[in-house]
Amino acid sequence: MPATPQAAGTGENEDYDNYSGSTPPITASEIDAFRMKIGKCFDNGVLADDPQADKLYADLSFKLAKDGNVIGTPEIDRTGPGNSQLLAILARKSVLQCAPYDMLPRDKYGSWRDVMARFSVAGMQ
Repeated sequence: MPATPQAAGTGENEDYDNYSGSTPPITASEIDAFRMKIGKCFDNGVLADDPQADKLYADLSFKLAKDGNVIGTPEIDRTGPGNSQLLAILARKSVLQCAPYDMLPRDKYGSWRDVMARFSVAGMQ
């Protein structure tokens, strides 16, 4: 059953809260793999023909547990004009539906545990 925008992630908040230490940054290819996974769940077809499609955006933030699961529900921090709120809901759904993000390297957890992402009709930036 696909996740709904109201669904909470299954990540362990304890993992997030107990993290300490610094880690190296994740690479561009690791970020691309993360974007590609979310992109597989991002169904924006309803917005493709929107007259303002090129202006729609939504900024989301969310936390990930060490196992790559989303902790809680992604926050919608900011949206653009028109149907951007719908875009934000679709983006939130895709983030939850595609979890866990277990392709992210655990030894770099400090670099990817807090995610801030901008979504457009084209996908995650």
